[in-house]
Amino acid sequence: MNFLVTGGAGFIGYHVCERLLREGHAVWVLDDLNPFYDPKIKQANLHDLQSLAKPFTFVHGDLTDRASLDELLGSARFDQIIHLAGRAGVRLSLEQPALYQRVNVEGTANLLPPRFTA
Repeated sequence: MNFLVTGGAGFIGYHVCERLLREGHAVWVLDDLNPFYDPKIKQANLHDLQSLAKPFTFVHGDLTDRASLDELLGSARFDQIIHLAGRAGVRLSLEQPALYQRVNVEGTANLLPPRFTA
């Protein structure tokens, strides 16, 4: 099966992707590599996933960029989307509420089929 995992470079996403790849699935990861925690760790996670020599594609992107997201969703047939991306951290959400609303709410809505977002 073909899986798109948003936030796949993070801690939970990495482990989900690793499991899917080991089970023989094709995996695409969409992640913006934001600095909530060290992007070097996320890069290392991606390197580990790529080293499994399985069908794996990393897309550096943002859920709020509708055009890029539409391009990705049109580039492959995904059997399932596992949505793990989003801004984390309560303190930062209070400091930057508009960013958190845009990424976590609008970004999630961008993943829904058009019939659900009208």
